[in-house]
Amino acid sequence: MAHRKNFNPAVHFYDTYPDNSDLWSLHFPDTKGRLDVFHLVQRISDTLRPTHCKFREALHALSACIYQKNEDDVAAVKRALMDGSLNGKQHTTAEIKELVENGTFWRRYAKYVATVTFSDRTIEEMIYGADGWASKWPYEVDKTTNETLGTIATDKALANQRTHCADISDVESHNIRLKRLPNQRHTLQVVKKTRGGKVEAFHTVLGDFANGNMQPRTAQMLVMEGAYRFSIDRDRELDYQLGADSLDGGHYRSWLRLEANKLAVAAGFEKPYPNEPELGEDSGERFCHDYWLEQRKREQKYEYTSSMKYCPCERCVARRKKCKCGACTAWRFLPDNLDETLLGVAEAAEAIDSVEEPNVAGSEMEVDTETTVRPQGVTAGFMESLPMSTTTSMPTTLRSEADKLKGKKKLADVRKMTACPACTCGKVKENADENARRAAAGQKNAHVRGPQSYCAKTCEQWSWIVREGYRKDDRK
Repeated sequence: MAHRKNFNPAVHFYDTYPDNSDLWSLHFPDTKGRLDVFHLVQRISDTLRPTHCKFREALHALSACIYQKNEDDVAAVKRALMDGSLNGKQHTTAEIKELVENGTFWRRYAKYVATVTFSDRTIEEMIYGADGWASKWPYEVDKTTNETLGTIATDKALANQRTHCADISDVESHNIRLKRLPNQRHTLQVVKKTRGGKVEAFHTVLGDFANGNMQPRTAQMLVMEGAYRFSIDRDRELDYQLGADSLDGGHYRSWLRLEANKLAVAAGFEKPYPNEPELGEDSGERFCHDYWLEQRKREQKYEYTSSMKYCPCERCVARRKKCKCGACTAWRFLPDNLDETLLGVAEAAEAIDSVEEPNVAGSEMEVDTETTVRPQGVTAGFMESLPMSTTTSMPTTLRSEADKLKGKKKLADVRKMTACPACTCGKVKENADENARRAAAGQKNAHVRGPQSYCAKTCEQWSWIVREGYRKDDRK
């Protein structure tokens, strides 16, 4: 994504922020990360009793601690319901109140209401303060069941989410008021929220196109068509907001129009759709089943870990050697890559302020033999601006830091790797049987560990583990 053209978002939302925030900031240095409100609320609400009589009321109260609704927008929706311009029926005050209480009002009409998230300090005070949400709602008792709204897991969930109050605060305004639709009777405007939670609707869109019982290729084709339809709808909405007269964009399968243009040109006719944009070059990205197949091949050659910041495959490495973006440039100047980078610099360097070597014989001119070189396109001071490495340089014969980490990886996890061959000496089964015997005897966490769990030296699996650097075989 970082190498897509014109893709430079101001904010990105993901489900587990701030986990891996150092990875995201490396590839998107100008983009701020945030956790969406939906996920914070869900982690708390999942620990509440959904059958409790106060469950829905408590969720509304929790939301009110995090963000506030624009009261002018709420009043405008109610007026539109009362005069019948919104849905063709004139609602009474009592009917509107009932819609609000049972949640129908917000499910149907929240799209017309702007919201603003409170500051992190306000959120923390309203939820965790002396009179906050956490001190009241989890302890509400349902008189019919004599159970509290909260469960044994609620206190832990509240404590965990307290650290995320700053992660859900607004970076900027996330409300965009859209143009009224053609022939719209009421005066309300849809308010588009650009927070990450709105993308959750994408799950529902894709869910209508494929299911788990289909063949992988068929499921992928249907899912990709759903993704394409979703994107086309968003593009049409954007075009309308930018000045298009209507939301009608023709048939959603644009590739049929491209095919019609191709057939017309081959037959010597003019293109029937001259304004249809041509598809761009293949970016190399793969999705769904295609991605899974390619990733399986990569895992046969490379080890992928959760702490990895760069893909080790040949295609990505080749791109990083030439790409001028910040993340790829930083990779080239890592200690393990510096020798190759400097070699490339020397080959493609430009000489700056150099002087032609004179004929020394009979000349008294002073010769300046110093020449400043730097890669093409890199400005002066670039090397000085790079952060100094905290690791000392080491001979190439010594193991790299990555190799040292290999030796610390659990042997059981190493044996589960895709590229690791099966055990041929029977030691793995022997270890499993012994662990089962110890567990049956009540010996908790008494697994076979250390050299006593190693395979025979002649075992194909053990030979691979030693060759790859995960263990040293020091047995005599």
